Amino acid sequence: MQRSRRLLLQHSLALSAAPLGMARAADWVPAGPLRFILPIGPGGASDLMFRTLQNSVAAALGQPMVIDYKPGGGTVIGTEMAARAAPDGLTLCLAANSTLINQGLHPALPYQVFRDFQPIARLGIVPHVLVCHPAVAQDLAGLVRFARNKPGGVSFASYGQGTSNHLGFEHLRLLADFPATHVPYRGGPPAYADLMAGRVDAMFMNLPGAFQPVEAGRMRALGVTSATRLPRLDAPSMAEIGQPDVLSNTWTGVVAPAGLPPAVAARLEAVFLAAVQEADNRRRLEEAGFTILAESAQAFGAAMRADFAIYQRVIAQAGVTLG
Repeated sequence: MQRSRRLLLQHSLALSAAPLGMARAADWVPAGPLRFILPIGPGGASDLMFRTLQNSVAAALGQPMVIDYKPGGGTVIGTEMAARAAPDGLTLCLAANSTLINQGLHPALPYQVFRDFQPIARLGIVPHVLVCHPAVAQDLAGLVRFARNKPGGVSFASYGQGTSNHLGFEHLRLLADFPATHVPYRGGPPAYADLMAGRVDAMFMNLPGAFQPVEAGRMRALGVTSATRLPRLDAPSMAEIGQPDVLSNTWTGVVAPAGLPPAVAARLEAVFLAAVQEADNRRRLEEAGFTILAESAQAFGAAMRADFAIYQRVIAQAGVTLG
């Protein structure tokens, strides 16, 4: 009888504690401005994401969200600053493909992603489009034949050594088994110009940039890494053309220094997930090429580990280095 009473008391305390915990999460307000570190310069998809959400997050938390640009070191400098910040909810950081790629590429990274950070939410993703010069191929099978018949294989451009579209193409060539030569550029525009001029053969590129040159006939879209085909480009999904496992995209998420109080982490997760799904914010981001994900911290963490395992394998098998 005494044991039954003790179990009943424990059960009652658990029931009463759950609403209190949820109330604390809902009521948490930062003690000062929220500092959001972007380890990149202004401009680009990730910057647009957080400038779009800035006012919504500030209104929900009752404090301004200040975007702090800390570019350098391929996002390592700003990310390290975030890793060393106090886990109090006042400092957050962009997480993107580079967060995971750097962990696999750098032999002595000054932080460990899965030790020093905790996921808050993954917000959106921009699919990549596999494109080639129109004279190279009509489809993926044609690209593979072209690569196998050309000395040195197909030449492919990227936004730089170790970028997500570089590793995406390396992943494709490993899966489809064809030779290729990497030609890194400093960003997208010079790579696009050389591809349209025929100085390089192919590349994965961010979806929004592909519309105009493909529709003008200056590039050919062979496949897209979205879940379904894109009628506007008349491009099949990579799954439709036999390569469903290719990892090539640009995603954007939020992480915090590890060790946040659970109520703070829950509040931040809820605020960012709500902000990215507000109608005006969603419309603006979708017009910019994002697919809204609105993934919870748990789902985001699982996705990060899955992507990291793929990136590690591609880096090792393709012999990718910092260059």
